Amino acid sequence: MLSHNLLKNLYKIILVIICFLSLNVTFIYPQSDLKTRISTGLEALYNFNFKSSDKTFNSILSKYPDHPAGYHYKSISYLWFYLDSKDESNLNKFIELSDSAIEKAEIKLKSDSSDLFSLYILSSVYGNRTFAYTRDENYFDAVFAARKFHLYSDELLAKDSLYYDAYMGKGLFNFAISQAPQTWSWAINLVGMAGDKKKGLQFLEIASKKGNFAKVEAKFYLSQIFSEFLLKYAQSKKLLNELIFRFPKNLLFRFALANLQVKTFDLSSASRNYMTIYSSTDTNFIQLKNYSAMLMGNILYAKGDYDESRKYYNRFLEQTVDDHFKSVVALKIGLSHLIEGDSLSALLYFDKTDEGNMDLDDDAYAKKKGEEYLTKLPASNELKLILINNMIDAGKFKAAVDSLEKFIELPVSDTLRAEAILCFSNALFYQGKFKKSLEYAVAVFNFNECELWVKPFACYYAARASKELNNNVDAEFFIGYAGQFRNYYYENKLKDKLSYLSFTLEEK
Repeated sequence: MLSHNLLKNLYKIILVIICFLSLNVTFIYPQSDLKTRISTGLEALYNFNFKSSDKTFNSILSKYPDHPAGYHYKSISYLWFYLDSKDESNLNKFIELSDSAIEKAEIKLKSDSSDLFSLYILSSVYGNRTFAYTRDENYFDAVFAARKFHLYSDELLAKDSLYYDAYMGKGLFNFAISQAPQTWSWAINLVGMAGDKKKGLQFLEIASKKGNFAKVEAKFYLSQIFSEFLLKYAQSKKLLNELIFRFPKNLLFRFALANLQVKTFDLSSASRNYMTIYSSTDTNFIQLKNYSAMLMGNILYAKGDYDESRKYYNRFLEQTVDDHFKSVVALKIGLSHLIEGDSLSALLYFDKTDEGNMDLDDDAYAKKKGEEYLTKLPASNELKLILINNMIDAGKFKAAVDSLEKFIELPVSDTLRAEAILCFSNALFYQGKFKKSLEYAVAVFNFNECELWVKPFACYYAARASKELNNNVDAEFFIGYAGQFRNYYYENKLKDKLSYLSFTLEEK
């Protein structure tokens, strides 16, 4: 959390999903009226009824002007809005309200150090500020806020270890910090909080089962960890369905479910959910709607509906508020034109592949391919392999396998053949043919000429197939072997996959 790379690991959980929820909802205040008002306001907030939630939180400010609760809870929606669009006015409003919450909480604690709610407010506010400053790329203030969060939450749990809602924030930060590279251990020590995946998961589960107001956030974050890291899709789906049933207007929960449905190749359901978000009249989450357009484009691109995919892709490029994924979208638009025989339009978009965020694996790789294609357009066999990969993305595994059986008989370069063998392993894995998937993954190591990213990915494919075959020793071997590779495309993404595959092996 103390460097660009470390903060990105925390922010990755926040961004992959566009994390507009925060460390905030907990505590049973002795005054039932305040408790009821907070509960009512949060219920409206999670259902994206912001006028109603604001009205409720304003009533708290009117009745309890010297209490930090109203300021803190009212600040949450402005944080969400800022995390989406980076509108400075929302950031300023969030900071203004959270400043007031901090001031009021500190005054209360000076007069009564046993006031656990005010202590929780402080930890929650600083947790929220960590997210806000990270999004603002203000890393110095993010580090300061993270340290404050850690100190106050530890003090709270030291005074009351059964304050279950407090485990939500500790769990999330533990899980995120566990992703930090070893080179930044000094920075972690400065914050004073060690990362532990297992502990982070346990803490989140405690909050999701025993927490009060924090139960909603804990369930959501657990669903994302299950989906994005541990690949426990059934558990993730169960949690998200519960949340959407309770909060049907929450676009973020629906977006997360759509992403999960893409992972499980339920593209029809995913499309419906993305369209619900994209066509929403909500004006607060513009970037979430933009990402929904992009992901609709991805589904249509994988299915081969290029004209429709370009409509959504271009809407994304025109409306996005930041440069994330602009390169990979431009690359796919260019490839779609090239597949249809329009090389001139393809070149125009290949020329745009340098407009994305090069800190993202997808954009960095797209820029590299775009530069290659500007010099020399991909040959027909390379386009064939791209189409086969699209079949896998569309869940057409048998069609992909049939096409690959023909493809590997073609006179192609070793570089392209190695990628085809890797693709074969992937398709077979999704068919449940784990032994054959393992064989094809291992076969990749017979090639001396291939792109640098291919062999480490072959290690991952071999490791996950070995895990499914209950051969954990081999799985750990392939994970370790993958760690010998350096400076290849999609390295960050693959390291995450390997890390969490190793974690699931330890669970058994």
